[in-house]
Amino acid sequence: MLSWIDWVIIAAYCGGFLGLGIYFKSRSGKSLSEFFLAGKSLPWWLAGTSMAAAAFSADTPLYVTALTRDGGIAANWQWWSFAFCHAISVFLYARLWRRSGVMTENEFAEIRYSGKPAAFLRGFKAFLFAVPMNCILMGGLPTLGLAKVLEGTVGWSPWVCIGFACAVAFTYTLLSGFWGVVYGELIQFGLAIVGCTVLAVLAVQHAGGMEAMKAGAIAARGAETLNFVPEFGWTGSFIDSALAVFLMYIGIQWWSNKNANAGGVLVQRMAACRTEQHALGATLWFNVAHYAVRAWPWIVCAIASLALYPGLKDGQLAYPMLMRDLLPVGLRGLMIAAFLAAYMGTINSQLNWGASYLTNDLYKRFVNPEASDGRCLWVSRVLMGALLAISAGVTWLMVHQPNGLVKTFQLLITMQAGTGLVYLLRWYWWRISAWSEIAAVAGSVVVACTLYGLEQAGVVKLNFVMKMLTTVSITTILWLLAAYLLPGTDMKKLEEFFAKVRPSGPGWRAVAWRLGLRTEPGLGRDLADWGIGLGFVFGLTFGIGKLCFFEWGSGALMTGGGLAAGVLLLARSRPRPAGTILRVPEVVKKAAAL
Repeated sequence: MLSWIDWVIIAAYCGGFLGLGIYFKSRSGKSLSEFFLAGKSLPWWLAGTSMAAAAFSADTPLYVTALTRDGGIAANWQWWSFAFCHAISVFLYARLWRRSGVMTENEFAEIRYSGKPAAFLRGFKAFLFAVPMNCILMGGLPTLGLAKVLEGTVGWSPWVCIGFACAVAFTYTLLSGFWGVVYGELIQFGLAIVGCTVLAVLAVQHAGGMEAMKAGAIAARGAETLNFVPEFGWTGSFIDSALAVFLMYIGIQWWSNKNANAGGVLVQRMAACRTEQHALGATLWFNVAHYAVRAWPWIVCAIASLALYPGLKDGQLAYPMLMRDLLPVGLRGLMIAAFLAAYMGTINSQLNWGASYLTNDLYKRFVNPEASDGRCLWVSRVLMGALLAISAGVTWLMVHQPNGLVKTFQLLITMQAGTGLVYLLRWYWWRISAWSEIAAVAGSVVVACTLYGLEQAGVVKLNFVMKMLTTVSITTILWLLAAYLLPGTDMKKLEEFFAKVRPSGPGWRAVAWRLGLRTEPGLGRDLADWGIGLGFVFGLTFGIGKLCFFEWGSGALMTGGGLAAGVLLLARSRPRPAGTILRVPEVVKKAAAL
């Protein structure tokens, strides 16, 4: 259990961040833009670190540890695969999001689409993502993760753990607004990385050193445990093999997910950046911090836990057990403070983001359009409390579920499967309509929940690959039918969107020609930069991973390759004009108008 020194460290952390919230209280209360977007003045390094901290919560070390114990290092492709969509966000979408000028992602609906379908889509997505999906995420992942850590290290009951965590996070978020969120996340990310790295070093030492640790993990789980990609052979059904899961991750999951073009908290931070270039730089730095930096201490701890606790059934408990058994006085308090930091980083972001949806896209848009900023700020704070209460209820339902973190993550992915392609194409193809998005969003939720209900009733039993394939296939058919059979977007609205955002590529050619304009082609260059960016991110990720396991030759080679890709990106980068507008011949304009 904790000593008085540990409690002093934890109390100092909580007091310090509440003080930070008080410091930013007056600044965040000036307007909705200040409260939700920090006045659109964030530099790239602060916005990018905030993105990474928002994705680093109390659940993620437990989730990655459980995932690695169950499937080896290669199982982390379940979340590594999202590097494809996060990297494409850097080069194809960061500038566009910043140009759109939106406060929330849902506001985009009425900039891109027209009429009542656009208004319905905005409100429907605001409620769906802010309440059920956001509360499942907050309650089933970070709050559940922190409750397990506190229960395992401090000995508190689950209710006390949940109440303590929610009270600290809510008070801080209520006071500070988005300014406090991003500056708090800067400190929280650094503290959490230091704490997790210290635990990884101690875990290796207690396992007998690096080579003894790896040997123990292989003895506990098998020779493939340390592989970065799964074995290409399989026994039994291919659809149940690790290779099939891997192919689904890199071939389907990343582009079918709702965050395929960024989305959510990433859009909020892009919109809060000073300029388009700062938005691009922030998203690129997020990719490096998220994939190459933060996770390797957890993976090392997972491998050490296989050597130290080979018979443990619930992999979620391995990380708290390492904290309890290995950390000395003082460091244990520092590590719990690090977990509080990681938890607060995510909860602060999700509460601020969720309240922005409900306030900007429901209350101010449909309930009280004439509401002042002061009234909206009051409403947003009330809504934060409601969201946190609902998420606490989700945590209570999940707290005794074995591997509940992994199950929650898979459920959220399945509920969003099939929407990503619409989100990718809506920027680059004029035919995507509000009905397309409605069909994709509603279809994915209905199909995923139907499959879940049938599975719980014992009617069907599908593995994760089959659930994804089924949901993506049905949802894609639904939104394609909606795009071609249901009413499209008004041409005037399409022309306004094109003039404001200036997307490149052939998908808007018909609209551009109606205006007598064409934009400088840049889609091919952006796609090439995406490929180089993937080399940069994956090279650093796997190179650093190899170095963490003392595989110096391959680690140096991969890291060098990643750095070379980064140098190439830097050489290709140049400030891009806000859209070079070129005139097309008048005859083309007249033909397009027919």
